[in-house]
Amino acid sequence: MLPPNCIPTSKPEKHGVKKVNKVYWYSEKDTPKKHAEQDFCTKLQLWLKYNMLETCFIEAKVSYKPKFNLNSGFKDHQLPCLSQIKHGAFAYKISDLDRMQKPLDIVFAYQARTYVAIMWVRRGNKTFYLLDPDTIQGLKDDGFISISEEQASILALEKGELRS
Repeated sequence: MLPPNCIPTSKPEKHGVKKVNKVYWYSEKDTPKKHAEQDFCTKLQLWLKYNMLETCFIEAKVSYKPKFNLNSGFKDHQLPCLSQIKHGAFAYKISDLDRMQKPLDIVFAYQARTYVAIMWVRRGNKTFYLLDPDTIQGLKDDGFISISEEQASILALEKGELRS
């Protein structure tokens, strides 16, 4: 049984970390949530470069608990946008208002591959799952509130392993 309000960590030496069932857990208030998704995206880009030989669009998610919440885990526009890209035409203008250098001005896709990439954050885990966004939307429509890693492994279109 997991301790309430705790999240797995790979840094057991930090303050507020407890070991339960051979897994180290952060208390929820001490978790570096922003960095985990950023780190996942950086490593996922490298994995894609060497393993995905087709154009695709991905929404990356991380879960700190045994089940990923399908309702609070997505913003309202994310799954519909992925579905639009997969089934029709999608155009997006990248803003020029800030001073950051942009690689291009417009992204256009027509019936391209789309995925939701989910990784469960816990000590030593490098596995992630690429799921069809329509499958995720179907689960939500059928009343599912969350998805476990075991369920994701069954529903995944592809399973990947990140490098350190």
